[in-house]
Amino acid sequence: MGVSHYRERGLQVIVAGGGRVGRETAALMTAYGHQVTIIEQDPRIARAHAD
Repeated sequence: MGVSHYRERGLQVIVAGGGRVGRETAALMTAYGHQVTIIEQDPRIARAHAD
């Protein structure tokens, strides 16, 4: 099952990890129209990328 499986719009997605791969995955899922929450345990990463 590839990423194309997730192209149905409106899913709620949780991405575990705020590193490079997690952020890229979150961006892709957002582009597909999903609501994305990133879970990250390292506060340094969370602070560096907070809006």
